[in-house]
Amino acid sequence: MLLAVGLGLAGVLRAESPSPVRPVFEQRAFKIAGTLGLSDPAQTARVSAVIARQYEDLSRIHARRDEQIQAAKGTPGVDKATQEAQVAAARAEALAAQNALHSVYLARLAAELSPAQIDQVKDGMTYGVLPLTFRVYQEMLPNLTAEQKQQILAWLVEARFGYMEQPDVPKALRACAPFGLEIDPRQASYFLGRRVIRMSARSSLPYWQQRLFIMMANQSSRAIEFFRIPPDRVVELGMQMSV
Repeated sequence: MLLAVGLGLAGVLRAESPSPVRPVFEQRAFKIAGTLGLSDPAQTARVSAVIARQYEDLSRIHARRDEQIQAAKGTPGVDKATQEAQVAAARAEALAAQNALHSVYLARLAAELSPAQIDQVKDGMTYGVLPLTFRVYQEMLPNLTAEQKQQILAWLVEARFGYMEQPDVPKALRACAPFGLEIDPRQASYFLGRRVIRMSARSSLPYWQQRLFIMMANQSSRAIEFFRIPPDRVVELGMQMSV
């Protein structure tokens, strides 16, 4: 099975020179592997290499997809419907390659690590968002029983998006249905933080720099659009701050 999946990836993961950002991948992978507390330095090095390779392979898949999308949009004389079909095909190919690569990646990790250690690696690659959220819930609600803690952990869902992917929270929620967690994105409530930046006479920045900073901050995309959240289901918690 692993061989078949590997052959399926051959069209996407071509033999190429190392990525220019490979040192960044290796540094991040080494930090993740270091958290596992492995006693064998050689095993740590092998695990680190597997993680770094995953980062690099994902980067190549995304780069190939972006090249295909750019080529589709930049081809003169092609109608919009054809362009959209080509873009959709490029994204579908990249998604299929990612799914296949994920299976290969887990098999590589399983050859070196236990299931609990593999979960640790996953948390490290997503900067520990899920365990951190779970810990904060326990600090906010210190009187939870063991059963309640397990239920909260079961309800927590971690959605992972590649750095070149468009986050889509409703789509991620719908993807939970096959695992027994059915959530209607149109009925869910989304809590977002929002900051309003004001100028201050006591600021160390000159007046023009304050205005420039506020203008650039206001032009950044809102979380509602970025995560494709239904606007009528959002609760915003705002605060004011001065530069």
